[in-house]
Amino acid sequence: LCIHSVATSVPEPEPGRGANHVVSRPEPREPGEGGPHEYRIKAAFLYNFVRFTTWPKIALGKKEDPIEILIIGKDRFDKHLTKAFAGKTLHDRKVVIRHVKEVPKHPKGQLIFACGLTRKEEATLIERCDGKPILLVGDRKGFAVDGGCANFFLEDKRVRFEVNTSEVKAAGLTISSQLLKLAKIVKTNGEKQ
Repeated sequence: LCIHSVATSVPEPEPGRGANHVVSRPEPREPGEGGPHEYRIKAAFLYNFVRFTTWPKIALGKKEDPIEILIIGKDRFDKHLTKAFAGKTLHDRKVVIRHVKEVPKHPKGQLIFACGLTRKEEATLIERCDGKPILLVGDRKGFAVDGGCANFFLEDKRVRFEVNTSEVKAAGLTISSQLLKLAKIVKTNGEKQ
């Protein structure tokens, strides 16, 4: 997958009409309201997040250790995330995907995706990941402003993402300029613009 090959919106045909007849729908605002392809698109973006992020060598462990993706909260991906990473190696490593419902005391993984958490749970997760080489991604607009590295949001029926470059740097990570040029760059609340 290249970054530009990820379709970010798919029009939905009106029920009872042909596939060429598209209905205007109100702009979705909450995660999960972006239609049937929303999480397929987000899975493709997460693949590219891993592909275009560089971690410090110590964060990757031994050469045979996999890249770990941890989903915390609701797993809305169905099989899309597994399919996005199936049979692929990134940074010369296999990828392992795990899911937990609650914020762990000691979060582990190269990429953590927070989905369907309360604001209090998100704040706890952000605090527990602070200063660790973890690409922390949220599923709501403003998660990166609150201290995460990145987040998805829906705009004009498209999946978009924000990146907080200060938090990425504080985590000791580097995200390729290829990916950053597609992002809306944000700062942490209280940080000078």
